[in-house]
Amino acid sequence: MFLGGTLAVFGQQGRNRVAPLAKVAGAAVAEQHFTQPTPVQLGQRSVFWSEDFSGGMPAGWTTEDVGSAPGELVTFVWTNDPTAVELAALSWTESAVFNSTTASNGYLWANSDRGLSAAPANQQQTRLYTTSIDCSGQNSVLLTFQSTIGVFDVAAFTGALVRVSNDNGLSWTDYIPHPCLDIPSSGTYNPPCDRWSYNPDFVQLDITATAANQSNVLLRFEWNGGWEYYWAIDDMEMSSVPDYGRQMLTSYLSHRDISEGWEFGRVPQNQMNGTIYMGADVRNVGVNAQTNLTISGASTPAALSASANFPVVNYPDTVSMYEAVSASLAVGTYTVDYTLTSNEDANETDVTDDAIQRKMAVDNQRYALDGIGVYDSPNLSDMGTYSFSNNADGASFMTMYPIQNNVTVYGLEVLLVTGTEAGSYLIGSIIDTAQVLASPSPVNLVPMVESDAVDITPTQVTNGSVYLPFDPPYVLNGGQAYFASVKLFSNAGASDLGILDDLTVPQPFFGSMIHLATPTTGGQSGTFSNGNALAIRLALTNSIGIGEQGTLEGVNLYPNPTNGILNFTAEKVDNYTIEVMNAVGQTVLQTRTNGNTKLDLSGEASGVYMVRVSNGNSTSVQRVTLN
Repeated sequence: MFLGGTLAVFGQQGRNRVAPLAKVAGAAVAEQHFTQPTPVQLGQRSVFWSEDFSGGMPAGWTTEDVGSAPGELVTFVWTNDPTAVELAALSWTESAVFNSTTASNGYLWANSDRGLSAAPANQQQTRLYTTSIDCSGQNSVLLTFQSTIGVFDVAAFTGALVRVSNDNGLSWTDYIPHPCLDIPSSGTYNPPCDRWSYNPDFVQLDITATAANQSNVLLRFEWNGGWEYYWAIDDMEMSSVPDYGRQMLTSYLSHRDISEGWEFGRVPQNQMNGTIYMGADVRNVGVNAQTNLTISGASTPAALSASANFPVVNYPDTVSMYEAVSASLAVGTYTVDYTLTSNEDANETDVTDDAIQRKMAVDNQRYALDGIGVYDSPNLSDMGTYSFSNNADGASFMTMYPIQNNVTVYGLEVLLVTGTEAGSYLIGSIIDTAQVLASPSPVNLVPMVESDAVDITPTQVTNGSVYLPFDPPYVLNGGQAYFASVKLFSNAGASDLGILDDLTVPQPFFGSMIHLATPTTGGQSGTFSNGNALAIRLALTNSIGIGEQGTLEGVNLYPNPTNGILNFTAEKVDNYTIEVMNAVGQTVLQTRTNGNTKLDLSGEASGVYMVRVSNGNSTSVQRVTLN
């Protein structure tokens, strides 16, 4: 990995938290880290008990907190409002709605945030007890439910348990529903494992050893935590374990090593070094062994292929194919279909989870983490000037790019959300990773190279993209990683500007980042992780933005730097509106003129200001330094 330093992270009411920060507005679409595309297919299983919470808290079920201090108790409560979890999610859209199949009928959730303004005095120990469940005559028992949980102080694989008893609660056997959710200090994130589960996560727990052929089975959901997020559960079922079944869990296609977690949508040839990494994970979900199981991946066009054979895969084991494939790929789009077969194919009653598809484009014009335009139906969200309170102007959004070999960057290409308004503007830059990931988080990020401010025009809104050129182009050195950053301005909310965020495939939690120089209403400022793939791309040619700028010509501002008086001149008489904005987008001076005039900034603080000049048809934005 290329990372250096530590991440200065999201503070929840004064304490640090590495969290993908929420948007306040925008498309309410869950991130791929947190949303499985379809429920797990379990073929031949026979359901003998279920609870969807449509009638409220089930009769006889109890909940308690035996750890928290008085006034800070955490218990499971019933609601039929899928958005009730939003407070615990800190208005973070990716977890602000519980997406279980029947959430609108009712579900149970425990809020570890519980409105506290500081870390709790004691750790919670929240318990939810069911009444007795009859598993008589069941030779195998599979417990499934839909769940979402977020952790901060205690990893889910130790703190969030399902405990099962068959002797009236005298003894309990522990099962782990979320085995890979870890806490920030561990630094062991590897997609799809993160600090948040899928939303929902389709949990499967084989509790046969404790519950099979038992007439008095009790379940206890137990959550030991400090100041976590929330745990929501819904749609519980008990069934037999299928006789036969296998499930492809995930797949991988990247020019980066699998352990890093990157899957770039568009990659230039000079970043590949002749190796493509292919991988897939498959789990046996049936009680009978899968024999001669083969995982295969093959591309269209035929340039990439990999396979692995496993003579015997017993239940409930997971096997993986990870291959470094030597390949020199031509420019174009490559679609890899991962499939699996075994001697038990004839017994596979549901093949919908036997295949996954991945895509990657070889593109010498762009280096893009997002796969927009590569995948046919990408899963998209967005972030922008509307996303965080008090940050309609001056918030920075960033996407990380690890660089293998030196590359010249001519600027940034940014994909815009439908609804972006002309008159907003943005500035592109490249920022060193050590600065972005520094602890404590810097108030301002100092760019290595920066574009001029570019005003969003109706043409760019229609095209859905904007190009931010660097003059001159900037060389990124191999063996390092950089953040491509854009700072957004809405003119105090008058003209919103949004960037597409690609959720189609999992990315590392630092894949995209957010920097807020101005504290939000809740007091949060600094650098936050987003994950996903914000559509901020490295432009590797100067041809991308040709013909799209349409800026106002023939106007000039001088001297620059200035001690206070700034002269404005225009080559032709017209009706000009001039706005001067400070570093956080606040308008400090506004005037109109039909020709030459003077602007007096002597009463303002020293620093860099943006001067926006418009004649109603075209716009020019220039940076001016006030000494």
